[in-house]
Amino acid sequence: MYRSRFARRAGRPDTPVAVAPTHWPSLPPSIEQRSAKYAGYRTRELVVAGDGQVLVLLHGFGHPADCWRPVLTRCADEGRAAVAVDLPGFGAADPLAPRPYLPQLADFVRDVVQHYGSTGPVVLVGNSLGGHVAIRLLDSTPETPVAGLVALGTPYGHMTRTVRTLLGCGMLGYLAKTPVWTPARARISYTALGQLLYGDLYRLEPDLVEQLASIFTDPESAARLHTLSEDLLSEVDQADDPTTIGCRAVIVHGTRDRLVSPGSAARLHAAIPHSRLELWPDIGHCPQLDAPERVLELAAELAMNVPERPETA
Repeated sequence: MYRSRFARRAGRPDTPVAVAPTHWPSLPPSIEQRSAKYAGYRTRELVVAGDGQVLVLLHGFGHPADCWRPVLTRCADEGRAAVAVDLPGFGAADPLAPRPYLPQLADFVRDVVQHYGSTGPVVLVGNSLGGHVAIRLLDSTPETPVAGLVALGTPYGHMTRTVRTLLGCGMLGYLAKTPVWTPARARISYTALGQLLYGDLYRLEPDLVEQLASIFTDPESAARLHTLSEDLLSEVDQADDPTTIGCRAVIVHGTRDRLVSPGSAARLHAAIPHSRLELWPDIGHCPQLDAPERVLELAAELAMNVPERPETA
């Protein structure tokens, strides 16, 4: 059973935490933006109407649901139902309550899955933190209506030390700890995030990177993000191996992931014996940005042989 041996860290204020971008790119007409409420948290969700099992897309740390826009656009082209949600504490969602955080995120995702899985199991696709939360949920609540799991660049256990080092000592750590605004902040944030998230900079979508960089442009927002990252990583570091995940699972790791070690994917694969491990050459920390068509193909594969649900509105 997946458990967190999270211990309260001294010196952290027990106040609600949230970080949000200040730049919000426009969405194509095929993606509907809605307000919703799950597990008591108000949030924003991006919905594509279509057929088949709903793909529930969970973003990574610091991201809003918009990071799934390339996948959502392709879902619309193929007529496949999908939804991406802002997790609590990120995007336009309500703040996270005082720690621990991972149980709150798992409860939120459970409610999302129960809603969209009311007439048939969904396929969960999670990147980074989103993948970790999906694994926590499926291991603690095996009866959750999920037909399959795709975990992309998912941090696990002590393998998060690479993330911790980059956040603490790299350009992003510097920005988070610098309490003043300078004209260079936006340029540094944009460059650093592009290099950290993508394996192929030719696939970079400027407005998406600008949206994420806008968090670091504001010193107070960057400092909150840095504090939240340290606390969440402590919880991720102390996670036990999952033991009760019964759905089909594919663990994907990009060979150009500069944030999470490939050992993390190997450990997850070993902990979920029936899972499949795929290492994608030249792909970075966010495969949904580098290779959205491959991510969608993989999710569609897991949705096969499951009774179709009616078209969603």
